[in-house]
Amino acid sequence: MIRHSLSIRRIALEQFNGRLAAARKQAREMGDSWPGDPANENLRLWLAIALAAGVGRDLPADICKAIEVEAIYPYRQKFLPSSDQIAHEHAWKGELALARDAAIARSEQRPKDLRADQRARDLIALADALGAPGIDWSNTTEGRAAA
Repeated sequence: MIRHSLSIRRIALEQFNGRLAAARKQAREMGDSWPGDPANENLRLWLAIALAAGVGRDLPADICKAIEVEAIYPYRQKFLPSSDQIAHEHAWKGELALARDAAIARSEQRPKDLRADQRARDLIALADALGAPGIDWSNTTEGRAAA
């Protein structure tokens, strides 16, 4: 069944949680409890995307605790950082655009795969809402036919 109206926050949270689960699985296989800095770069970009989409405290509790910032005033108040404090806007928007374009290409390669189609639609909506660069049509069927 295809979902038609997931909120942008929900899409961003699903995308982040999926990548977090994959990173944690990879870390377990490598004997680490948390991915190291090189492996964490992609996850950091998706954390910034989730924060830009307004996910906030819906993030997993351990992630919230790890990134919380304690304010001087009001005294001991804890806040989540903004997306720009996690990664530069240009970097996370570029990552979002790449993921969207890859999802579109996979959806076209598997036209009967409803999950691939929904993932592409979700990433298109998320990228549009957050102002990611336009779709790179060169990797799609339409783009190759036009060339």
